[in-house]
Amino acid sequence: MQIRSISPAPIVTFNDLVDEYLGSPSFAARASRTQGEYRKILRKLVDLIGDMPLTKLGGESGVEYVYALQEAFRQHPRHCNHTLAVLSVVCSFGLRRRRMVLNPVIGVERLAIQPRQAVWSHADQHRFLAIADQTMRLSLLLGLYTAQRQTDLLRLQWSQYDGHRISLTQGKTAQAVSVLVMDRLRDALDTHPRDGDHVLLNHRGEPFKQRRFEERWTAAMAEAGLTGLRFQDLRRTAMTRMGEASVTEVEMAAVSGHSIDRSRQILQTYVITTTPMADTAIRKWAEYEKVLEKQGDARRSVTAGTSPEQA
Repeated sequence: MQIRSISPAPIVTFNDLVDEYLGSPSFAARASRTQGEYRKILRKLVDLIGDMPLTKLGGESGVEYVYALQEAFRQHPRHCNHTLAVLSVVCSFGLRRRRMVLNPVIGVERLAIQPRQAVWSHADQHRFLAIADQTMRLSLLLGLYTAQRQTDLLRLQWSQYDGHRISLTQGKTAQAVSVLVMDRLRDALDTHPRDGDHVLLNHRGEPFKQRRFEERWTAAMAEAGLTGLRFQDLRRTAMTRMGEASVTEVEMAAVSGHSIDRSRQILQTYVITTTPMADTAIRKWAEYEKVLEKQGDARRSVTAGTSPEQA
């Protein structure tokens, strides 16, 4: 059998490397939402440094460029860190393919980010539900009582709800989750019109585009007079309330879709410690102290030669 020679196009610039990465199994293995985020960031990077030779990007001058890029985006630290993370992924791919000798992002410290800590109070929740239309009310209840991301809920179909639980595969992590539906959410789902395959539909009976959903959500928030809160905060609120209810880290991870290890890492960000949590801790501790006292009484009674009941 004759083997045909292959002459691939030379990979010379960052633009060439991006094209190679986007066509690779490494990129194809990522979740669809992650692919979309990467493409968006890589388009901007290609606009900035698409013509940069890999010999330059993979050298000391590349490190200088990364620091310059970080300085330019300093006012938006979260976006800056995410951009550098994507750039690092592509450069690491270039290293594995022997296109570069250095990943210029390695060793560059990330900008400090203040974790968002906003949570919905029960008063906020009731205020929104009192003015929102049926679709927006269901949106809030889904976000709060499933602890799932907005994008996954916008894709949610009726076939994924069996009357007792919602089962879905998360777009960001490809993690399968199955969430038992609480009574309040079940009532809202069972009385909601089923005018299409998707649960949440716009005024035309079509699945929401994320931007259009955000516009409608923002309008409902304004009508309710709520400020400083986002739909994304419902996920944090759900985990905070689970913490108040003494739900364990492992149990939270099963609902939110994080791995157990990852869940432990991010609980400090997602779960805001509250007075009810502290009260629960003290009550549990107090019960444990009673157990210790009873055990101590029993030991002392045995030592004294009497039964605990006689002591």
